[in-house]
Amino acid sequence: MTKSTIVYADDDLDDLFIVEQAFAPFADQINLVHVPDGHVALKTLKKLCADGDEPCLVLLDMNMPVMDGRQTLMEMRRLEQLCNIPVAIFTTSSSISDQRFAQEWNARYFTKPLAYEELQQLARTFVRICADEVEK
Repeated sequence: MTKSTIVYADDDLDDLFIVEQAFAPFADQINLVHVPDGHVALKTLKKLCADGDEPCLVLLDMNMPVMDGRQTLMEMRRLEQLCNIPVAIFTTSSSISDQRFAQEWNARYFTKPLAYEELQQLARTFVRICADEVEK
């Protein structure tokens, strides 16, 4: 079975650590690729797609240096090779305007949970999203 790739763009190393822990049970199914900002995310996505390893999901934090989640999502939707990759905004913000933005740009929206058990459940949800993408 080939692993699916999830690209996770977030500059917070504490968040990265707990997200990696939540995805650990799925290591045989998911290759989690971390990038620190949207600019690196776009470069990484282009390379993965060029290598025939299109990610099944991109997780974007809203607030990152260099290029934030909004800018990254808008740029992804403009680029032919990236426009159809599923995106989930994964952020601490529960702002209605951020949620509307995600919806307008065809992205799902998830608020980072405070409890680790909830994060584990979200990791399962993200893995399911990937499984659904692979089946298409």
